Amino acid sequence: MVPVTAANWPPRPPKGLGTAGRELWKAILDGLEDGWRLDARELRLLYSAARCTQEIAELEAAIARDGYTIVGSRGQTVTHPALAAVRALRLTEQRLLRGLELVDPAARAAALSPRQARAARAAQASVRVRRRARAS
Repeated sequence: MVPVTAANWPPRPPKGLGTAGRELWKAILDGLEDGWRLDARELRLLYSAARCTQEIAELEAAIARDGYTIVGSRGQTVTHPALAAVRALRLTEQRLLRGLELVDPAARAAALSPRQARAARAAQASVRVRRRARAS
């Protein structure tokens, strides 16, 4: 991937992404608040999520073409193996997208209800405690 600067923001979709992957890439970057940028780690996560999106689209095309079941090696009807792959890729895609900081953390904190804010602070404290315990 090409290093991203203010001059070339937003970055173009990386080569090798198909239509579905490019659409996700553009949708995420076009939806960012003015002045908000993804860092290098987040761009890598976005690229990986776009790859998952692309693979899901290709597998769904195979399922649409072949149906939900196919003939197994012994002539029996079996579930299309792409179905399990799509499920796994969707989970991976969701995890990758959760890693993106798409909103200013201060703005998100202001939008939380008091209960959500307490829960977020408790979760952050728990993470800090675990990190300190590992470091010790």
